[in-house]
Amino acid sequence: MTVFARSLATARPLEGVELQLLARNNEVLGTATTDARGQAVFTAGLTRGGSGMAPAVLTAAGGKQDFVFLDMTRGGFDLSDRGVTGRAAPGAIDVFAWTERGIYRPGETVHAAALARDESADAIENLPLTFIYTRPDGVEERRITSDGGALGGHHVPLELQQTAMLGSWTLGIYSDPDTSPLAQSVFLVEEFVPDRIEFDLEPETPEFDAGEPAWIALDGRYLYGAPASNLELEGEVVVSTRREWDRFPGFSFGLADEEIEASSTSLDIDATDEDGKARIEVATDALPSTTGLLEAKVTVRMRESGGRAVERSTKLAIRPQDAVIGIRPDFAGSEVPQGSTASFRAIAVSPAGEREALSGALWTLTKVERNYQWYRSNNAWNYEAITVERRIDSGTVDIAADDPATIAVPVDWGRYRLEVESADPAGPVASYEFDAGWFVEATSTETPDGLEIALDKDSYETGETATLKVSPRFAGELLVAIGSERLHQTIEASVPAEGTEIEIPVSADWGAGAYVTATLFRPGETEESRMPSRAIGVKWLAIDPAERKLGVELSPPAQALPRAPLSIPVSLTGLEPSEEAYVAVAAVNVGILNLTRYEPPRLKTGISASAGSVSIYATSTAG
Repeated sequence: MTVFARSLATARPLEGVELQLLARNNEVLGTATTDARGQAVFTAGLTRGGSGMAPAVLTAAGGKQDFVFLDMTRGGFDLSDRGVTGRAAPGAIDVFAWTERGIYRPGETVHAAALARDESADAIENLPLTFIYTRPDGVEERRITSDGGALGGHHVPLELQQTAMLGSWTLGIYSDPDTSPLAQSVFLVEEFVPDRIEFDLEPETPEFDAGEPAWIALDGRYLYGAPASNLELEGEVVVSTRREWDRFPGFSFGLADEEIEASSTSLDIDATDEDGKARIEVATDALPSTTGLLEAKVTVRMRESGGRAVERSTKLAIRPQDAVIGIRPDFAGSEVPQGSTASFRAIAVSPAGEREALSGALWTLTKVERNYQWYRSNNAWNYEAITVERRIDSGTVDIAADDPATIAVPVDWGRYRLEVESADPAGPVASYEFDAGWFVEATSTETPDGLEIALDKDSYETGETATLKVSPRFAGELLVAIGSERLHQTIEASVPAEGTEIEIPVSADWGAGAYVTATLFRPGETEESRMPSRAIGVKWLAIDPAERKLGVELSPPAQALPRAPLSIPVSLTGLEPSEEAYVAVAAVNVGILNLTRYEPPRLKTGISASAGSVSIYATSTAG
């Protein structure tokens, strides 16, 4: 446990603060003194006590007149509103577990597998793991210990008995069965019949006019090849807004902040014919008014003779009832560098999807700023977000039918919105929101104590230097902590009110990445006292796994004979010469996978970013 002590008056680190960690039974677990950086460390063993020896209070004494304590029994800061999501931090051993499908019959074999990695995502070899299978009633069915695995990989199958209990089974994987599991996986055991049918939806009219019918061709078949004839169909169509038009890639149509509730209508569909085919008529009458575009999502369910349904969906574009304006940025994504020129292209499109001219179109660049207003209600202080919009620039532009109009505007740091509209008040209008500089999502700092921070890249290679942009609401002293399951590095800096940039060297010891936690402390001696005394921002710094990524390609035959050997060529890329690799291949009935909507194992979400295990606590001290 790392402790940081700072002065309330200056927000700077305090040296020589005496710290004492007390247990629930008032035993002194440990003592420490802060160094010149205001930092002290308690070893991990002191915080792992249970019952009466569990940490309860951390005290800090600075001289004879300065004393404060921190309640360790309360939870740390909840950082879920600042982008901290994902699975729990794994600790020293990270295990990714899976089964080859999600449901089994009694008497079948469950093929369970696992990968063991350390905090740097390197394979842990010669590590025996215990696989414990638990029945739905909570009784342990089987305990199997692997032999250590190859390159950290383990395969431990379980043959289910013919009388196996039906329901949801749990697989727990342990390095020590007396502790919590390193990983868990859940699978079903049921007396089931796999899906026997599937069908495709093919729109005959990908785009259609409002009030006119659209047609969709349905082709159904049994998984063994026969047509799905004379089967019942049902479905519905949901109309919602969209901003993209396939005819004009890159352009966004309509207002960016427009919100329209989707509407749903049931479909009357006849059963399939002898060839397993059907034609579905989609009609949309009452459509919502919008400045953008509409689309119809058609969902169809085909029922087997036993009543079970298989569902598929497709989307149809609805042509606009009036002309629309499209805006396309000349930059990638929604960000431009700070102090640069943001360039856009604008077009006008008729309801038939043809480009048309629009003379004297008005454009406006607006800067969007978010502040907070405090108020008192029912004897309690609360806050509300206040959005202030300030016009930066405006003008007119002629949009030609054969060449998009160009709009170029210089921008500084912040959030902006470009609006383009017809000179006719009843004409089309569109807007595009973007950021200048590295910026965070608008929803990630919805509280006054949120600190806006952003990294200059999505991912980094080891040895590179990441740049952290800090955009505060007040000046103060900044503490940047980089960590995951443990604290890797800390950086301190003084931050002016207009913000600053912090350089962070990326280390190979961080594994898949690390969380960058920036805490800004406001000096208590400043005149402004209505702002919070500290603000916290969090960003995940991802390390590019390209050097360690393997490419896998399977080349199975188009058809296979029943009860005959199946040979599947496998090729790997990314391996070094003479480097070992192991491949696990599972062939599963598609109808079985469809029952549980089984998704293949994804290592990116298994051994990668987690919610972190670093808890943050705060209290106040004078000095």
